[in-house]
Amino acid sequence: MDLPCEKVIWNVLPTIRLSLTKKLKENGLSQREIAKNLDLTDTAISRYLHGKRGKEIKFPKDIEDLLDEIVNDILNNSGLVDKKICRVCAKIRTNKKVCTRCEIPYNETAVHISPRIFEKLEQRALAENLTVEETIKKLLEN
Repeated sequence: MDLPCEKVIWNVLPTIRLSLTKKLKENGLSQREIAKNLDLTDTAISRYLHGKRGKEIKFPKDIEDLLDEIVNDILNNSGLVDKKICRVCAKIRTNKKVCTRCEIPYNETAVHISPRIFEKLEQRALAENLTVEETIKKLLEN
């Protein structure tokens, strides 16, 4: 039995990394620079660039915008990359279209909230410089 977290690790995260790798390559970064910025090996980046890892998915505009933000953060050494990748992953897990294409059935995802509520959580997380998961945990502790 595959747990939802396993599906994220095997399907969602490689897809995000593939997209970021391609975008960073288009911005002139070398394979080694991409590996360093994404905290991956040169071999992993090579596999993404040669289509041997990750799935090519056309993301909705809001997710593409977040991926572009991450690329800009990397290019500008912003340092918020990990939290933004978490936001992309959480947003994918709440998007029925994307989850289906990522082979993650919506009803089996870890986040069962409407996109409208997720947006409010995301705004709060951004204001507090937290991930959505950290924001939910903080709300539950109160």
